Amino acid sequence: METALAHGGTGALDPDSGRRETRPSRAVRFARAIRRLMSRAVGPLALTWVVGGSVVRLTVRDDWDPTAVLYYASPPEVLAGVAVLLAIVRWRGKRQRAACLAAGLIWASVALGSSWRASESATAPSPTAPLIRFGYWNVSGAPRGWKRVASTVRRWSDDLVLLTEALDTPTRHRSAHASRFPGYRLLPLGQELVLLTRNARVTPIESLALDAGGSADVLDIAVRGVTFRLVAVDLGCNPLRSRRRDFDSLRALMARQPAGLPVVVAGDFNTPADSVLFRPFSSGWRSAFDTAGDGWGRSWPVVCPVLDLDQAWGNPLVHWETCHLRSSTLSDHRALRAKFWVVPPDAPRRG
Repeated sequence: METALAHGGTGALDPDSGRRETRPSRAVRFARAIRRLMSRAVGPLALTWVVGGSVVRLTVRDDWDPTAVLYYASPPEVLAGVAVLLAIVRWRGKRQRAACLAAGLIWASVALGSSWRASESATAPSPTAPLIRFGYWNVSGAPRGWKRVASTVRRWSDDLVLLTEALDTPTRHRSAHASRFPGYRLLPLGQELVLLTRNARVTPIESLALDAGGSADVLDIAVRGVTFRLVAVDLGCNPLRSRRRDFDSLRALMARQPAGLPVVVAGDFNTPADSVLFRPFSSGWRSAFDTAGDGWGRSWPVVCPVLDLDQAWGNPLVHWETCHLRSSTLSDHRALRAKFWVVPPDAPRRG
């Protein structure tokens, strides 16, 4: 009996042998039931996820609408984690376990290579063009209070700060929000976009409504003696649909911008940067993080960032100096902060 109890079981006396039979404890039985469930149901689904997600990421990605959902749900970090978990709880065979561990290692390497940057400065700043300090943050409606969000933004002391998921009804809350950001001018945009500027002149140019409640706003910004165009983006989040229609609208919007003008596009794209929908941006456009990033580039969710949803891009007249993302308990998105300088429209291009 002592032996049985020592192993977490309970005893029942066998009338024939006189010995006490061992029955596993509830904890042991529960653990075995979970293992059977993993083996019979969750395990095959997880394996299908890893194999299907790997095939989609290596081939069509979200170029085909039916595969877009699986692509969005299968970032390299997730595929690596699920593969390693399968190796631990699903199979006992050495070959199967080795295959899962190998897949996990490969995707972990891909995640590290695509997400980690160690760059102090991408380009030497122009001796005549001032550095512009820019911040972007999806504050998720400030679940822990606007006072803390405002305090964080004020510490940045940036020239421009773009916030998304910041206002439900901009007109009604504008004065209340403005009082929290002394020294900044507050300009509500789109659905829940807010632009904070300091010592800058802002000229709204165009506003575009996108699918699923998204929006894009075009503004001319004059700050520190230079002028550039800002396209503030907040794409709708619907995990069950492709972002193709939004990107088609955004591409048409970008085509309407005048040539020779520095343009910055920033916001919550709700789309990974390696999506095929970003291909039009690869021709001359520079991602702030890919160009001058430092540290881990994923922005969501903040507890374990696996998706780079929050991004900033610039055309060839925009030169990114630094870019980094910082975590905070005030939102489920990490904040992006960058410094850049622009080539004046009448100046010769560099780089």
